[in-house]
Amino acid sequence: MKKKYRKFLVPFVVSLILITFISFGLIKFQIRAEFFDIFGLTVFGFFLSSGIWMLATKKETPDWVAILIIIIGLLGLFVDGYLVIRVFSSI
Repeated sequence: MKKKYRKFLVPFVVSLILITFISFGLIKFQIRAEFFDIFGLTVFGFFLSSGIWMLATKKETPDWVAILIIIIGLLGLFVDGYLVIRVFSSI
């Protein structure tokens, strides 16, 4: 295997193991999938702040990439925020 691909192999395998444990946890403990929308809020918040940072600092990324990341962040925040409020406000 080439050296440049080896550095991506460990995070990939760790991600697969983590996803497997989460899947088994969802099945075994009957955790509703809406629980993980709370984590989605933080991820989309990170996308939104990263896109704004890209536009503000004028680094090497093209503006269309930053705008696309901002759109993904905003849409994700709206969808996940709506689901979290709808599901967890009734508890």
